[in-house]
Amino acid sequence: MGSGPIYPSSRKPNTAHLGLVELGVKLDEEGGVVVDRYCRSSVANIYAVGDVTNRIALTPVAIREGGAVALTLFGGAETPVDLDDVPSAIFSQPPIGTVGLSESKAVEKLGKVDIYKASFRPLRHTLSGRDERTLVKLVVDAAT
Repeated sequence: MGSGPIYPSSRKPNTAHLGLVELGVKLDEEGGVVVDRYCRSSVANIYAVGDVTNRIALTPVAIREGGAVALTLFGGAETPVDLDDVPSAIFSQPPIGTVGLSESKAVEKLGKVDIYKASFRPLRHTLSGRDERTLVKLVVDAAT
């Protein structure tokens, strides 16, 4: 079963008036439906996807979860949802995007990591005359 939100969010699952507790569905401390990697709740025939699970509150994640449940129930193949490498972005100036493990989490999980960084001025900024640069950082398993 899930262990709560992966990405912190100010949004909370709106499950209070769904009657889930009365059905025996286990909820987390914020009201999110606790599910396993197949989106199954603690009640065998109740599945939950998206924001109500209190995991990653992103539309593409909910779409993928829904597809996995459909394949599990109607496609003849149990299909787990992998939430390990979900990309995220902050549309700020400059924009920020991430995918995979942070450097500290990678060191914790893998031991030795190699770090590659590049800073460059994108062509579009060269043409526009803007002095904005882009930073790319790769955290790589040193053993593989």
